[in-house]
Amino acid sequence: MGRSKSPSAAYLDDLKTFSVFQTIFNNYLGRKCHYVSHGDWTWTVLFFAKQNPEPWHFEQYYGKTAQRGEYVRVNAQRALREKRPLATRFGHFVDFFAPVPSSGGDGLLFSGSVLGKHPTPSDFRLYWKEVTGTEGSDLNPDFLYFVRTVLGQPILDADGIEGYTQLMGLLARWVSGDRGKDIRPQAEGLLKEVFAPQIPHPTWVDWMVGSDKFYVKPDRYPSMPQWVREEIGITRNPTVVAALMPQKPFRNAGALDILCLARRFQHECFLACRKIGEAASGPLGDYGAVVLSSAKPGLSPVQARLEVRERLQELCRNLGRTLQVGVRVGIGSLSVEGGSLPQSYREALFSLNHSVETGKDLVFFEDSPGRVSPPGTGILSLIRSFSDALSCSSPARLTLAREALVRKLLYGGYGPEVSRAYLVSILHLLVERFERRSGVDPASTRALVDKLQGRLESAVLLPDLIAAFREALDALTHYQESPREASTAARVEGVVMEIDRDPERPWQLLKLSRQTGMSPPTFLKWFQKVAGLPLGPYIRKARLAKAHALLKEGNLTLERIAQECGFSSASSFIQIFRRAQGIPPRRYHRVVGKN
Repeated sequence: MGRSKSPSAAYLDDLKTFSVFQTIFNNYLGRKCHYVSHGDWTWTVLFFAKQNPEPWHFEQYYGKTAQRGEYVRVNAQRALREKRPLATRFGHFVDFFAPVPSSGGDGLLFSGSVLGKHPTPSDFRLYWKEVTGTEGSDLNPDFLYFVRTVLGQPILDADGIEGYTQLMGLLARWVSGDRGKDIRPQAEGLLKEVFAPQIPHPTWVDWMVGSDKFYVKPDRYPSMPQWVREEIGITRNPTVVAALMPQKPFRNAGALDILCLARRFQHECFLACRKIGEAASGPLGDYGAVVLSSAKPGLSPVQARLEVRERLQELCRNLGRTLQVGVRVGIGSLSVEGGSLPQSYREALFSLNHSVETGKDLVFFEDSPGRVSPPGTGILSLIRSFSDALSCSSPARLTLAREALVRKLLYGGYGPEVSRAYLVSILHLLVERFERRSGVDPASTRALVDKLQGRLESAVLLPDLIAAFREALDALTHYQESPREASTAARVEGVVMEIDRDPERPWQLLKLSRQTGMSPPTFLKWFQKVAGLPLGPYIRKARLAKAHALLKEGNLTLERIAQECGFSSASSFIQIFRRAQGIPPRRYHRVVGKN
C-alpha cells in the first residue's frame, strides 16, 4: 500500500479560514449564512447555526410572508446591481446581503436577522398585531413564545452591524475562490474586536459553572488559553460566581415588561463586565445574569471577599444607573485558590432567592441564615414523597416534601422553565390523587387545575413560581380535607375567569349568584375567599388591568378605553385610575407605555 498524501498547505489554510468564519457564525452570531443562486433562486446553507425559530417563522405561520419576500427580492437585486455588501432593515431586524464576485455575477450571500436595538413592549405589541391581527397578551403563550424568540436574536450596535457587513464581504470573496492573505486576519480581527466584545460566548460561562452536569470543566485551567484571553476577556481563573436579577420596573409590570427588561439587563451586564475587567457574564434563564469573577492573587480571604464585593457593587451601580432599576445579587462561596465553580454557582442561586425574599440587595452565601448543603435526594424521589404524603393525608409530611423540593430547585440551578415543567408535572400527579380520594366531580377538578396551573404558567421569576406552587399545594391540601368546598370553589372560580376574560360586561350580583346556585350573601363570601377581593373591587381591578394594556398601545382615546373596559365614562375612568395608580392615565402612558 502506498502512503496517504498529507494535506497541502493551501488545504490546511482553507480549513483555518473556514474555522474562523464558522466560529463567528455559530458561536457568536448564531445565524445561518446562505448562498443564493440568482438564476433559479436556490438557497444553499454554507454555515449552520443552532436550529431555533426566527421571527419570519411566525409570519409564515400566520400567512404574512409576502412583504418579507418582496423585501428580500428587492435587496438581493440591489446587492447584485451595486456589487457591494449591504445591511438592510425590515422593521427592527437587520439582514445582510453580499454579491459573490464571479464572471457570471449570478450568486449572493444572505445572513440574518439581528437586532439593531432593544425592542420595547410597545414594539412587540405592534408587530404582533401586524402579523396576527390580534392584541398581544401576557396570558397568550404564543405571544410570549414570539417575544422570547425575538429577544433571542443577537443585538449589535452600529459598529457591530458594520462589522457584520464587512464579514459578509470577506466571506463572499473567499467563496468566490479568492485566497488573499488578508481574508483570515481581517476575519479574526472582526471576531476579537467586534463580535466577542458585543455578544456573549454561548457556552463558556455555562461550561465553567457546570449548569449541565454532563458538560462541565473538570478542573482549573493550568493557564488561561489564548482564545479565552482574547474572546472572553479573562486572564486568570474565576474563583466566585454571582447571580444577578433586576427588580420589577414598576408595580404592575407583566411578563412582557419583565422579559424585555431581563434581556436588556443581560446585555448591559455583559458589556459592563467587559469594561470592569476580570469578569465574564452570561444569561441566567430569561430573568437574570450569571457573573464569574476573581480577586487579585495573593490577597487574604477577607481582602479577596472585600474586593469581590466592591467589584459587584460597582457593577450593580452601573446597571442601576443605565436601566433605572434596582438589582438583586446572590454570591456563592469565594475560594482564593480557585475552588469549585459549580458549587459556587448553586450557592449563588440560593443566595439570590434569599435576596429576593428578604429585600436585601446583596447576599453572600456564607451570610445566608440557615444555609444548607444541597439535598442529595433526586427530583423523582421528592415527587414520590409528595405523592405518599398526599395519599396519607399528612399535611406535615406534605409541607416537608414541598420544602425539600423547593430547596432542590433553588440549589440545583434549574431555572424557571425547567422548574415550571417539574412543578406542573407534580401538580397533575397530585390532582390525580386528589380526584380519586376526594370524590369531587371531574368538571370541578378541571376548573381547579386550570386555575392552579394558570398561576404557575404566568409566573416569570423563579421566586414567583415557587410562591405559586406553595399556594397551589396549600389549596389542594385544604380541598382534600373538604371536598364540598372544592366543588363550590370551582363554580366561583369559573365566574372569576369570566370576569378576567370580559371585565367590561355589566356584571350583576343576582345573576352571578343564580349562576353558581348560591344566595347572594353566600356567593359574595365565597367570591372573596376564592378571588382574594370582594366582587366590586375585583371587577375594578380586572377593568384597570385591561386599561393598562390599552394605554400601552397608545392609539385609543380615553373615552374609547373607558368604553372598552366597562367604565361609565372617561371622567369616571380617570378618577378610578388615578386613585389606583397614583398618576392620571395619560401620564402613565408617557412614563410606562413607551418603556
